[in-house]
Amino acid sequence: MQRLVRTVFTSCKYALVTISAVEVFQSNVGTLAVSTGPSMWPTLTDGVNVSVISKVSSSDRGDVVVFRSPEDRSKSIVKRLVAMEGDRVLVRGRWVEIPRNCAWIEGDNKTQSRDSRHFGPVSLSLYEGKVVCNVWPVHSAGFLQRAVEPEYAPPDLHRAAVRSSSADVAIIETKGRDPLEGAPESR
Repeated sequence: MQRLVRTVFTSCKYALVTISAVEVFQSNVGTLAVSTGPSMWPTLTDGVNVSVISKVSSSDRGDVVVFRSPEDRSKSIVKRLVAMEGDRVLVRGRWVEIPRNCAWIEGDNKTQSRDSRHFGPVSLSLYEGKVVCNVWPVHSAGFLQRAVEPEYAPPDLHRAAVRSSSADVAIIETKGRDPLEGAPESR
């Protein structure tokens, strides 16, 4: 009987430590999430990819990020960070300047994504984290790549083309540090 009590007590102790560690990790460092919806295909597949969302990693243009939806704050949305405060984005033939403390986000699957092209720049107060890697399925496990490529303009203009199947957003002009610094030149 004593052995059974000791086994139950030890099991409960390990369960409590594990649950506490998971809670501390999710509250302070990051969490796991399953992708839903087609807006980030082919980077993330609807209902298939399990990704690590980091709350402590900094984000830059081209990163896959998680925001609270500006249309329904009870939902989180996963999109690509296209432009940041002070950048200008060419949208359907007109320039939009990204206001202070805001970002421009878009899904990789332009025809299936509701994003900044529909609701405009998103407040950074809605930012939840950066998708740093996929952990499932095993064949797609690994760190996510940035999807910002240099455009044919000279690098000192700080212009970048966003890899896109759509011409809705043709280029961005960045303010401050060149987001493509260190990237190989394309000709």
